[in-house]
Amino acid sequence: MDWVSGSDDTEDVAWLLARERGQAGPSLSAAKMARYTQLEGLIADLPDTPIAPPGGWEQRMLAALEAADLEPGAVQSIVPTVSELSRSRRRRWLIPVMAAAAAAMLAIVLAVRESPGPAEPQIAIVVEPAGSNRGTQPTVGDTLIVNATVQGAGELRIYDAAGGEQARCAAPGPGCRIEQERGQTTLILTLPIRSAITLRAVLFSPALGTPRSGVDADVVAAARANVTVTTREAVRFR
Repeated sequence: MDWVSGSDDTEDVAWLLARERGQAGPSLSAAKMARYTQLEGLIADLPDTPIAPPGGWEQRMLAALEAADLEPGAVQSIVPTVSELSRSRRRRWLIPVMAAAAAAMLAIVLAVRESPGPAEPQIAIVVEPAGSNRGTQPTVGDTLIVNATVQGAGELRIYDAAGGEQARCAAPGPGCRIEQERGQTTLILTLPIRSAITLRAVLFSPALGTPRSGVDADVVAAARANVTVTTREAVRFR
């Protein structure tokens, strides 16, 4: 019998969870149900305080469980004799066995049920200097490149210091490139700087879709529509 791999793992876990909750679960073979029941019975009345198991217990336990001709009592037969441990100790060290089995089952359940949550919206800003501009300060002639990443749909807008909209990236076009992969959207807005100006990038997710009206009105509209607003510090071009 294969205890931890193969196509039956999900059914085994579902059966164990249903059994724990007192609910009906998927059908398992009589042999599987008997072995799970046997393991449960072994620790049903064990003391609460465990001790360290004897060396080699893992191999002996797995060998007994996986043997095709496992007979009732075979699990007990791999427990050390009274000369190795007292009778109470012989029962106690089975606790880690079931704890390890429970941990393995939990890992399978988590692998099936858990998936990465949606990533937080992110904005990255790069100032590409003009050929003759190699200083540390953004200047006229440079190019502002804003890269925004969001799960699902999004819209990127650029506002000046007065709140006026200077550019947006919501659909592919001049200065706007959109890439999508596995539900994630990347918006890349490119804006050449023609005059001294201070600009701030704002990402709306999902896309806001309202006409040009200024940052204050856009933020209010986003709040009403339950649209997430993400922004970065402003960049000043001299």
